[in-house]
Amino acid sequence: MGIPLGSDTAKIQTIQIDIIDPASKRLIWRGTSQYRYDQGGEYKVKSIQQTIIAILGQFPPKKE
Repeated sequence: MGIPLGSDTAKIQTIQIDIIDPASKRLIWRGTSQYRYDQGGEYKVKSIQQTIIAILGQFPPKKE
């Protein structure tokens, strides 16, 4: 879902990825990130791809 924040020219999109345990149907991990876009087309597609790669790069979570 995209929500314009601030001025009409600044746009921020949030992407959330949920990983669900198929047996229990419970959420086991959630990754969220935002990206800013001012243009559509290929620029926006590349921003989406980079954001998804960054989110999935945090999975699986590191054990402390």
